[in-house]
Amino acid sequence: MYRGGNDSVSEEAQSAQSKAPLVPEDLYNFGWVSDPQISPDGSQVAYVRTGPEHKGKKYTSEIWLVAAAPAEGALGGRRFTAGPRDRAPRWSPDGRRLAFVSDRGQGAQIWLMRTDGGEALPLTAFKGGVTGEPVWSPDSSRLAILYREAAVPPEAPEGQKAPAAAPEEPKSDVKVYSRLHYKDNGKGLWDGKYTHIYVVSAAGRGDPRRVTSGPFDDAAPAWSPCGSYLAFAANRTADPDRTPVSDIHVVEVDREDAEIRTLTPSHGPSALPSWSLDGKMIAYYGHGNQCRGATETHVYVVKSDGSDEPRDVLAARDGGTGISAGSDMMTSSTPPPAWTPDGKSLLFQATEKGAVNLYEARLAAVGEYADNPAAAVALPITLGRHAIYAVSFSADRSAAAVGLATQTSPGDIHVYPALGPPLPPTPCCCGEVKGPAARRLTDANPWLRERVVVTPEEFTCLGPDGGRIHGWLIKPVGYEEGDQYPLVVEIHGGPHTAYGWAFQHEFQLLAGRGLGVMFCNPGGSTSYGQAFASLTNHDWGGRDFRDVMAATDHAARQPWVDDTRLGVTGGSYGGYLTNWIIGQTDRFRAAVAQRSTSNRYSQFGTSDIGYYNGDFEFKGNPWDEPDFYLARSPITYVNQVSTPLLLIHSENDLRCPIEQGEQMYTALRWLGKTAEFARFPDEHHELSRAGQPVHRVERLTRIADWFTKHL
Repeated sequence: MYRGGNDSVSEEAQSAQSKAPLVPEDLYNFGWVSDPQISPDGSQVAYVRTGPEHKGKKYTSEIWLVAAAPAEGALGGRRFTAGPRDRAPRWSPDGRRLAFVSDRGQGAQIWLMRTDGGEALPLTAFKGGVTGEPVWSPDSSRLAILYREAAVPPEAPEGQKAPAAAPEEPKSDVKVYSRLHYKDNGKGLWDGKYTHIYVVSAAGRGDPRRVTSGPFDDAAPAWSPCGSYLAFAANRTADPDRTPVSDIHVVEVDREDAEIRTLTPSHGPSALPSWSLDGKMIAYYGHGNQCRGATETHVYVVKSDGSDEPRDVLAARDGGTGISAGSDMMTSSTPPPAWTPDGKSLLFQATEKGAVNLYEARLAAVGEYADNPAAAVALPITLGRHAIYAVSFSADRSAAAVGLATQTSPGDIHVYPALGPPLPPTPCCCGEVKGPAARRLTDANPWLRERVVVTPEEFTCLGPDGGRIHGWLIKPVGYEEGDQYPLVVEIHGGPHTAYGWAFQHEFQLLAGRGLGVMFCNPGGSTSYGQAFASLTNHDWGGRDFRDVMAATDHAARQPWVDDTRLGVTGGSYGGYLTNWIIGQTDRFRAAVAQRSTSNRYSQFGTSDIGYYNGDFEFKGNPWDEPDFYLARSPITYVNQVSTPLLLIHSENDLRCPIEQGEQMYTALRWLGKTAEFARFPDEHHELSRAGQPVHRVERLTRIADWFTKHL
């Protein structure tokens, strides 16, 4: 196994010659661990273990329990539920019960089970099942849940314009819509229902009680410390489909027809509210839509009584929050910002230069936010070249359970038993300052030690516009110094995401085929500051294209790379840029465009969210700026393409509809070019990460076969 950088050669590396390279069928061997939930006292961690059916269409998932300080040889703990599809474990605040969501033939329902053993008992029986995860009240007596139903009442609150409510039972199979957002990737066509908040008794007494109603989708309920109020996020503006915003609202739980108070000014998306322990403030994630979808998300605080404007706690931070290090293996999740018991700090995840760690924002004043938000300080409390893709904190915030992935491990559950204070700033995530030690609790993929996993080599190079481009190179399995190998350039989606310190099965199996891999973060990527993330503004196919080509030049100069045998691929936005690149240069000998777009004019009206692109990414509406849209559409340059192209597309993709792949394929074949079109039925935009296992394997096989054939 090739080890890059300054890493020492491991025992596995010394015996790499006896190991097999990763192949597409290895997908069936993977186990994924996610959603770690640490008990209130910090002694145990509940988590979800998911695995694919062999050559099947489904996944199984169960909930496991592991001690936060496991005995030697006791990694993984014990299975807590039998499955086959259990998820979202949530501890009661008293630590006595675990609520979870399970599909056991009656749709996804909430079940309860004592943590010291016993049988699981169903708590809900909603027709069609619930959505989201259960949220315990502070006294462990009730749970808030989310349920989709027809709007009640059908009319909007006074002064608001409501989307059309669900029609009466249709007399035919014709679907008729009068709202803008009538479809959603992964969900399909709108079913006429909205998501509302219900409260149920943990003892099963009485009927579930609806707390919110109306033609709006409510999300992320959070109990006040006194248990009398719920904060939640929703777009309850006059025209929710047209405005890319959501607000934080508060409603009294036990009062009939309680007034819903809105705490935020409808300037941008606001999500995942979290109450301070004294109930005076609510923290949440959000931004002001300054750069629309390219805007970095920050942590905000607002007084729970609505008596003041929200304040940006991270105003002085050039960077956002959340997980932007993508992977085809991780099941990531972001919890609300977590208050420390003294109310002085907030804990959250953030990505910097592709590494996801935990951070603490110290507020300038106890119990209040500062007059000058810039006085708040955000510093890391963990360091590492890894991706923390999920986290929960103990009640006293001294410990955290995390899902932690690296570039050579798809992820395991770890615990930080003692987080400690924030760390001083360092030049990079691998500086001299050391963070707290993480204790590993699971060994989800022991079989992986019998495969060759290549450690990527980090690089930075100068872009054509003078900026620095951050990326990684993977040498092929069997690499020998002095030989040259083909290279595949991988481009991430988004565009406002990033590659980082996370495992990529696709990259590793290409290396197993004897191909090198280069992946980088061009202009428009996140985790390098707001200005860098905004570089795609009105410039798709511009700065991003030049950055990818500059990184390709850097890779091609490596003595082991054969620069006459280059390939390029990417998905979603990466698929767009793949289509774009082969219309601008003949440098690549093979290309694979996955879930791509080719005609940005038509994509505006066929995608579930395409109409938002004119707010920032593109210049207005396509009918007002047709020349601009067509000039930035790969289909415009299809007659210049000479690179053999494989198009991979899901037939139910509503984000990048399959007509986009059809346009590119038809044009290429009409022109007599080399092209193939692989259409995957019953799949949507998330094929590479959440598609049917058998389809994911075939997708990987076709990608590897295409590059092997042409390179």
